[in-house]
Amino acid sequence: MLTVKLNLLQILDKDIVLDAGCGAGRHTMEASKWHDSKFVAVDRSLSELKRLKYVLDLMAEKGELKGNAVLIVGDVLQLPFKDESFTKIICTEVLEHLYKDVKGIKELVRVLKNHEEMAISVPTPYTEHLFGNLSYEYFRTPGGHVRIYKKRELLQKLRYGGLKILYICREHAFHSIFWMLKCLCSLENQNALIPAFWEQILIFSARLKLLKKIENFWNNLFPKSIVIYTRKEV
Repeated sequence: MLTVKLNLLQILDKDIVLDAGCGAGRHTMEASKWHDSKFVAVDRSLSELKRLKYVLDLMAEKGELKGNAVLIVGDVLQLPFKDESFTKIICTEVLEHLYKDVKGIKELVRVLKNHEEMAISVPTPYTEHLFGNLSYEYFRTPGGHVRIYKKRELLQKLRYGGLKILYICREHAFHSIFWMLKCLCSLENQNALIPAFWEQILIFSARLKLLKKIENFWNNLFPKSIVIYTRKEV
């Protein structure tokens, strides 16, 4: 269940790709299956990176990897890389966690080569307001979301950072429903049956073309994420 469409980001063989704030690393896992590129996955969570390494090692044993992945514990606000180190950057669902989001954007732009592409996603404002109204815990979880972006605000910050806007996509309508159900059943209730049932639909939606088509339609009405594809123009 990828947030960034890899064909729109146009990852090429021999690219050096940063997956900033990678979390579970789903973009690194998927892209490294298809591209003979170097992937650098950075996250503050050592446990997430350990899980990602375990999965990548299994994939390598099965001969499923074309690319090479390096995993690094790090902070998007202070990336341990030289200027213009990467030819592509993926940064999904990260900026909404940062109090200093402008600094984070500038840091990402700093390590991206000029005239190369970066994809950034954040939650949509209407789903964030909905979830916040349904659940007291939604905005009060440690390490959770600290801001709600309006599209115009995000675009202004990206342009100010030196990025040209290429495409805007809306994704994950089925995830909107999942999180709505989670909020209704309480985020602390990990055994709630209805969200668990819908989570299975999320898994199938990534495999079945019919469900993908249905979600693509609903992405126009109830998306959870907005994805901005950009190019550095400094």
